[in-house]
Amino acid sequence: MPNSKEHAVIGAAVGIGAWFLYCRWTDRRFDFLEYLLAGGAGATVALLPDLFEPALHPNHRGLLHSYTFAGALTYATKRVWENPTLSEKQKVQWSIGSLAYLSHLFADGQTPKGLPLIS
Repeated sequence: MPNSKEHAVIGAAVGIGAWFLYCRWTDRRFDFLEYLLAGGAGATVALLPDLFEPALHPNHRGLLHSYTFAGALTYATKRVWENPTLSEKQKVQWSIGSLAYLSHLFADGQTPKGLPLIS
């Protein structure tokens, strides 16, 4: 994975930032371990697109690197928040994972190759 370090750093920042906002919003006390877990989860999830569709050639970006998948993931996140059987913490964890995945797509979308609409 040629840009794995960059994707991991961005994903970790998204995970920590999103967890920070959640904690501020809910007046949750600071817990260093939770921030480490959120950062680690964000970094890991941000690497998933290239694990599923490795950069073996310049046109490696398929469905999981597309605007279509970003839209589907956003819709799935909306559905998660509408699910009354999930706790708020589970919903936030899903959302952080989604944001970390989308951070990868956003970073790839800034390259000259961009992202496909659908593959």
